[in-house]
Amino acid sequence: MTHRAARDILRAKLPCKKRQFPFCIHSITICQLQLLYQHHMKSIRFIINCGVLMKSITMHGVEVFVDTDEAYIQINDIRESDIDKVLRELTKQYSGYEVVFCFHDMVAPADTLRGIGAELSDDCIKMCLLPQDCKAHENHLVTLLTEVDFDDFAVIHDTRNADMYWTSERIRNNRDIWRIFLLQTKQGISGYAMLMIELSDDSLGEIFCVEADDPAQCKAIFSAAANCAFECGKNEVVFMADRDDTDAQVAASAVGFRVAGYYQAYRVASIA
Repeated sequence: MTHRAARDILRAKLPCKKRQFPFCIHSITICQLQLLYQHHMKSIRFIINCGVLMKSITMHGVEVFVDTDEAYIQINDIRESDIDKVLRELTKQYSGYEVVFCFHDMVAPADTLRGIGAELSDDCIKMCLLPQDCKAHENHLVTLLTEVDFDDFAVIHDTRNADMYWTSERIRNNRDIWRIFLLQTKQGISGYAMLMIELSDDSLGEIFCVEADDPAQCKAIFSAAANCAFECGKNEVVFMADRDDTDAQVAASAVGFRVAGYYQAYRVASIA
């Protein structure tokens, strides 16, 4: 079924990955914020995302998000004419970093991106759900993930989604931003859905990954995750369906999701 390899939050167009930089904003004091500005923020702009501070820099008028901890760079909706000069500048400062170019509701300059060694990593249809459109598909086998089930979930998740940034280890270390629903049968976990509830736009939730082989079960998991998002106070739920995953698109549509746009990501594994 559908999952996204890239890390960004597509609707909000901001990276969303929880890490300390240099301490959690939930516990920050005015004094600490002043010290942070004095020592870290005079020449660099930061954004608060997922409860933490993240680094944002501008190159040739293009906003670039940099994660120095994991040698990762993300650029959103860059113009074709800016790609070469921004990449040259990035290579001087961040040689060896992974770079992901994300495009929301616009045609990605595929030839130019392939020319710099980028490969298509995500090709999705953006689907959105409003509370008034949500249709219930209940199943008593759908349960919320707990610590008791986590190890079993981890084995299945890491096996099915080996290329996903959000491994079971990262999910475990960031449990507060996730609500994960399991479909439990006598044979064990037969499906699950991952709902991210802490995004840069607090009004949104995103169903980040759906795994289910049976269409009826898939609808039930979608429904449980969407209802949870609305119960958490979200005004809208986003789901990025792989363009060729018609089963996921049909299941999402049955719950009330509607096509709202498109998204692609191109990845350079290491710039040099």
